[in-house]
Amino acid sequence: MSDSIIRIVNIALTQVGEPLITSLAEETKAARLVDLRYHDIRDAVLRAHPWNCATKRVTLAETTETPAYGFTSCFQLPSDFIRLVEMDRRDRNFRLEGRKILADYSPVHIKYVFRITDVADMDDLLRQAIAARLAAELSLPLARSAERMSALWAIYKEKLSEARFIDSVEAPNDAFETDEWIGSRVGGDEPFRRINT
Repeated sequence: MSDSIIRIVNIALTQVGEPLITSLAEETKAARLVDLRYHDIRDAVLRAHPWNCATKRVTLAETTETPAYGFTSCFQLPSDFIRLVEMDRRDRNFRLEGRKILADYSPVHIKYVFRITDVADMDDLLRQAIAARLAAELSLPLARSAERMSALWAIYKEKLSEARFIDSVEAPNDAFETDEWIGSRVGGDEPFRRINT
């Protein structure tokens, strides 16, 4: 693992009250636990929020597989897929099953959160959120303190809230089209605005 990952790890260990490490190959309990948990925790944090720094848009490749029922086409998700953010056609029916998207139309374009592995490409808030969740998850096995674990989970949630606010400011709101009935219910013909979360 790169030195930049070690920096994230050491931020987490500092919050837990553990000594810093220089490598995950060290013969310490902290290093072994981080080596075991870092990738899963990073992916969980990526899945928890549609991070602007970790999103991309692609056209999915249609597979030769035909769904047994319900849909006409099957599309392979990218290997770095973490979370679906948006489909190109909101008016069409689709289903995410396993590592595939089933749909009744083609082509399928998606916006998704990808597995970002290079720490240098991560937003600072993403790095902080990973460190906060790592600290929260390691606090019980390392510090054996449920109270500290609870406090660290609260810090992690604050980091996610901050990221949601910043990302919503940096990304324009998407407009949902409304029909006449919805327009009459909300008092006008202005489209609904979706706040990205």
